[in-house]
Amino acid sequence: MGKFTAAVANAMPAILNIGPGEYPAWGISYWYWVSGVESIRTESQQRNAAQVGCSDRFVLCFHSSPHDVCCVCHIVILEKSSTPAMTPFDATRLPVQPVATAPDGTDVRPLLQLAGGSLAHFELPPGAVSHAVRHRTVEEIWYCLSGRGEMWRQQGAVETVTPLETGTALTIPLGTAFQFRSFGYEPLVVLVITMPPWPGEGEAERVEGKWRPTVGHGG
Repeated sequence: MGKFTAAVANAMPAILNIGPGEYPAWGISYWYWVSGVESIRTESQQRNAAQVGCSDRFVLCFHSSPHDVCCVCHIVILEKSSTPAMTPFDATRLPVQPVATAPDGTDVRPLLQLAGGSLAHFELPPGAVSHAVRHRTVEEIWYCLSGRGEMWRQQGAVETVTPLETGTALTIPLGTAFQFRSFGYEPLVVLVITMPPWPGEGEAERVEGKWRPTVGHGG
């Protein structure tokens, strides 16, 4: 565990920094204020390390009175644990059959997931047109594995149609309405990273698209 530092000056803020790699939020602090304390505040600049077990920076600010020196007499930290929780390694293979149908009508094969995002395989039949949808809380990065087609995206007055073919990558920012279609005699197959992970039913809302859909739709 790293060193704790504190500085006190008349009418100036004093800052205690808990830097990356330290996990004092798992412990208990005892503070005895002798004199001159006008206000105390704490804040997390990122997220609570005690909840997620990760390296964050926490700042504790205490301000001295304009007319008195702030004195700290006693500080004790009792650690319960100094080791963050480790995320297990994971690996998988592409399922032979689709696991579900996406709200846009594509066949879905979920792959892997971490706290920050999930990875899935999507397939649109040859010559098919998806439903137009918009996500409520997630955004995505798409990579085309095979097939050909087009992707329509719209945000307000901004609208674009992007050709899709093997090697094409594109983004679906939060709040984007989108629809896609497949050309030719083979399916349009894409890998999609969803951030944060797909939350489930109700995430996608149906919107008016550019083309008439030809597939069913899932949840």
